[in-house]
Amino acid sequence: MAVTKNFDASALFEAYITRMADCALEQIQAAGNALPAETDRELVLNSLNYLFDLPSA
Repeated sequence: MAVTKNFDASALFEAYITRMADCALEQIQAAGNALPAETDRELVLNSLNYLFDLPSA
């Protein structure tokens, strides 16, 4: 049986980056008034950089 559904890698990547940015934002918000961990800050910055470079941004 052949699979006829097309695979859209760019849509998958966009969904992944969007979800990563959402998760990173949740981690930052959970820190409250405290400075978030450096790894969390880096995750947010990296995911936002990718997110803003997407054609749909």
